[in-house]
Order: sequence, then structure tokens, then C-alpha cells
Amino acid sequence: PISLGSMNQSGERPILVRAKSTLDIWKCVFPRAHERVKSLQKGRRVAVLCASEALFKKYSEAGEYRDWFLPISDREQLSGLRHAGKRFVFSMPDFVAGVQFDTVYLIEVNDGEVEDGPYSTSSLRRFVSTVYLGASRAEKILEVYSSEERGGPSRVLRHATNNGAMDVIVIGDLQ
Repeated sequence: PISLGSMNQSGERPILVRAKSTLDIWKCVFPRAHERVKSLQKGRRVAVLCASEALFKKYSEAGEYRDWFLPISDREQLSGLRHAGKRFVFSMPDFVAGVQFDTVYLIEVNDGEVEDGPYSTSSLRRFVSTVYLGASRAEKILEVYSSEERGGPSRVLRHATNNGAMDVIVIGDLQ
């Protein structure tokens, strides 16, 4: 029989963090990623990955934390990763496919991302793929964030939360 395993130690259990708003996520996650990247040894990378295309543009244009991150908005920019230094990567899962990060903050995994209607099945399938791709970039720590103002946690996370594969906390209880 074939035995499958990993030489790497398991990371921490993923958490789902419930926030009231996108602004709360912004004010929490970007400083959190900044502190995490500073605490890691050289060569260990941190990413904030946005599951929402519309909100990715909004976050990218907000300037308050601009010096803290390296934005990657297409696959061609991946070569710039080696110049990130003590900055974290801000991107969408599709743009960093194939790259691993020590820590991933997957933001805006909201139920409102997939609208009901004639195309909802294909939209949901695409969203599931995006969430999986983002989550699978994490080597040690995965934190998933949702916003109540945008429908709360996506239904794609229900199985993981209902079966104890993810802990659920509110943003104010983060350490």
C-alpha cells in the first residue's frame, strides 16, 4: 500500500474571523499582516489574499497601509516577490497560484459574493475554487475573514465550521 504524508509539521488550526464590516477587516488584517511579516525570519512570506474581485480594487486603492505591502494584480508580477523584503503580499488567490506563504489572511469570504440567479451555480463553483486556492497557499497559519455587512461567512465554509475543522471567532477576540 502507498502511504501519503508530509515531512512538514502541521500548522495551527485555521480560524474563521467574523467582522462587522470591510472597514473592520482592513483595520485589523493589514496591521496584523505587517506585524507577522516583521516577526518572521528572512524568506518567510505573508499574504493577504482577497476573495472578492470588486473589493480587491477598493483595498488596492486605499493608501493608509500602502508601504507595508507588495501588491500583485497579475501573474506576471510574481517575479517581484523576491524584492518584497519586510512587506507582505496583497493579491487575489488566482494571481499567486503555485506560491506558498507561511501565513495567509484570506479576506472577504462572504456569502454576498455569490448572487442567487440563473448563473449562481457556476459563480459558486468559481468562488469555491478561489477560496480553496487562497486557503491552500498557507503553510502554517490560515485566517479567513468575513464581513457581516456583506452577508457574513460564505456557505462554502459551513462544512468546515460545522465539523470542527475551523474555529470561529469574532474580530474583537483576536490575540
